[in-house]
Amino acid sequence: YSSGWMIKMKVSNINDISSLLNSNQYQELIGESFKLFSIPIIYSLLVLIISVWDFNQIELNKSLVSDKLVHFIIYFLFVIIWTKPFNKYFKSPIKVILIFSILFGFLIEIIQLNIIIDHLRYMI
Repeated sequence: YSSGWMIKMKVSNINDISSLLNSNQYQELIGESFKLFSIPIIYSLLVLIISVWDFNQIELNKSLVSDKLVHFIIYFLFVIIWTKPFNKYFKSPIKVILIFSILFGFLIEIIQLNIIIDHLRYMI
């Protein structure tokens, strides 16, 4: 890589070099992380899409479906699906999942608010 390196570092303890990953180990780690995070990320994107979808155009029998129950199921699955990746990388994954879920919920609320504001602008 000679001239391709962007950062030069001095090693303070030469023994630390033996704990670094080689190219194959790094590719294996990336592959595991991709497998571990792909389903949670896809599920999160689906939740995001469903959350901003305009269901007013679809006639649903709202007496059969409880909005609160649907939210509970969606976010219960969200927590379950994100548990495995967070268990691997954090000592107390429940706290991290809770914070992550709250931040994700805020993100969805902000997106929904912006969509409502945009709709109101076009109506005026």
